[in-house]
Amino acid sequence: MTKSKIFVISLHRTMTRSTDILLSSLGYTTLHFPKFFNGENLMEAVRGLEDNPERVLQRLTPLIESRDAFSDVPFPGLYPQLAERWPDSRFILVHRDPDHWERSARGHMKDRKLSPYNRIQYRLYVDANIQRLPEIPKGRLAEIHEQHTHQVREYFEKHLGEADRLCTVDIADGNAGEQICAFLGHDPIPLPRLSGRPSPEDMKTSREWVEACPYKSDARYFLATNLLNVGRVGEAREHLRCAIQHEPDQPKPYAMLSEILERDNDREAEVMAHHAVRCGLIRPRLCSRAARGRARAGHWKEAFSLWMTGLTHRVRRH
Repeated sequence: MTKSKIFVISLHRTMTRSTDILLSSLGYTTLHFPKFFNGENLMEAVRGLEDNPERVLQRLTPLIESRDAFSDVPFPGLYPQLAERWPDSRFILVHRDPDHWERSARGHMKDRKLSPYNRIQYRLYVDANIQRLPEIPKGRLAEIHEQHTHQVREYFEKHLGEADRLCTVDIADGNAGEQICAFLGHDPIPLPRLSGRPSPEDMKTSREWVEACPYKSDARYFLATNLLNVGRVGEAREHLRCAIQHEPDQPKPYAMLSEILERDNDREAEVMAHHAVRCGLIRPRLCSRAARGRARAGHWKEAFSLWMTGLTHRVRRH
């Protein structure tokens, strides 16, 4: 059984998180939406490079070398470069009803500016001056979804002549997970469903994910989110500590644990906030809390730097 690189190159909002759960449950080390890595916000690191896929790939290479499988943005916009750079890699393309996908993408993005990762994905299909999805005419996104599916298949089948490197599945078929498993040489497993919003269904999925992948930080994080939603704070806290132990470069568990500890007036909240910021997650509230902790410890210069970082971030967002 090969452990060559696996890239999920479906556009965002096409079950990319569910595909990540499936791949990690099959034993692959995975990263979904790889924004943070080794203390760096990679999405910000590629800002200004969105139209230069080779330089983007250069920045992402250490991350790609660290895991087996990757999903979500920016990978859908980099598949030709990925296929060339890793010639033994395999690719998964999940198709969704295009009209449903357009509604999902617009509902997810709303009026937010496209991030650097989003721009890398959409650069193949829209004008570089587009800043937000509402600027794209209604119906055009559905066309982009179909265009992406067609161009990816044509690239592997005709340009490379390596159709066997690509697995295309359709959610409507009902057996997408089983098809992906067969493509990768595994026994069949249904595609899990995780909405990302706390619910009994997400609680069940995230628990099963933790059971299958106890060392996966995201699995613990999503379970903690669902546990907090039903008031099981102590259990959530323990899963967040496990998440931090297993993947200490991922900032979201630190941030969530900091919020829990802050409500309990526990000074460890300041330590967790500091870790989150050092891992690349810049939020004014976290920066302020981390600064408070560093000032309490007598590190005034570092405290001032953290406070200014949070203030600058707040000003830029507004």
